[in-house]
Amino acid sequence: MKILYVVARTDLASLNPGKLAAQVAHAASQCAYYVNNIANNPVVKGAYTFWEQQAEGFGTTIVLDGGNIDQFNEAYRKIAMGTRDFTVPYICGVVNDPTYPVKDGSFTHLIPIDTCFWVFGEKNNLGYGADEVIGAMKLHK
Repeated sequence: MKILYVVARTDLASLNPGKLAAQVAHAASQCAYYVNNIANNPVVKGAYTFWEQQAEGFGTTIVLDGGNIDQFNEAYRKIAMGTRDFTVPYICGVVNDPTYPVKDGSFTHLIPIDTCFWVFGEKNNLGYGADEVIGAMKLHK
C-alpha cells in the first residue's frame, strides 16, 4: 500500500486546524510537484500514479505529530539521509511556508518557517530507518 505521511510541528501555537489543513495540502502539492517535475525515477512515478488512483482519485494520507522544532528537525534528518541511497523506495521534502503568519500583540509578522515535512512510499516498508522514525510517531491531534 502506497502512502503519504505528513509530519507536522506541534510547537506552533498559531497552527490551528485550518492552517494545519492548508499546510497538509501544501505538502501533498509539493509531493506531486516533486514526482512530476523533479524525480527522475520510474519506480517512484509508478508508485505515485498507483497511489493517486486509489479511492477514486486520492490515496491514503496520514498526518503525524512531529513534536517541537528540535524533534521535527531530527526526524527529518534521519529520514532524508535514506534518500541518498538510490535504492530506497521513498521520497521526502520539507514544507517551508514563506509567509507563515505569527502574531506579536496586535501585529502579524509573515515569516518563512518549516511547518511540516512529507514522506511518500510503501506503508511499513520505507526502509533505511524511516519506518522506525515514522512508526514512533503518534497521529496529529
